[in-house]
Amino acid sequence: MPRKSGPSYSRDGFAVLTQSEDPTSPLFVKTLAHEVAHFWWNKAATDNWQDWLNESFAEFSALMAIEHIFGKEMKDKFLMEFESLSSTLSPLYQFQRSDKNVHNLMYKKGPVILEAFSANIKEAEFKRWLKMVSKGDITTTEKLFLLTEKAYGEVQRKYLEELLNK
Repeated sequence: MPRKSGPSYSRDGFAVLTQSEDPTSPLFVKTLAHEVAHFWWNKAATDNWQDWLNESFAEFSALMAIEHIFGKEMKDKFLMEFESLSSTLSPLYQFQRSDKNVHNLMYKKGPVILEAFSANIKEAEFKRWLKMVSKGDITTTEKLFLLTEKAYGEVQRKYLEELLNK
């Protein structure tokens, strides 16, 4: 459903997009993919720091779509921009929703963290992990840590914790 102004958003079973971009542009495709990804990434509370589970996973999924449609170079271009914007931010773990950088924490730093985590395990295993997270009752970061430890052991859990605390 298009709209003339305001942010794009997703609700149960539909997405609303702002018509401000060329629908064939990578930015438009990323926005659309992000909102559609919320059909899977929507279990955490949205009024506290756990919302990173919704937003960062949706944005990372959008980057996966960008890679599939436009190629790895375009995904890497977005990731480089995200890394630049998030390199001086506070840790994502238990950030304050009132933080002036909340948008960059969830939409930029979160996907960078997920990319780093994905690089630490085989691609097929990372996709399996994403599937387990999306199908599980992962409403908190602690539940994400427990699932990660159960699937890949304490070392991977600690690595994910370390990434979130940087």
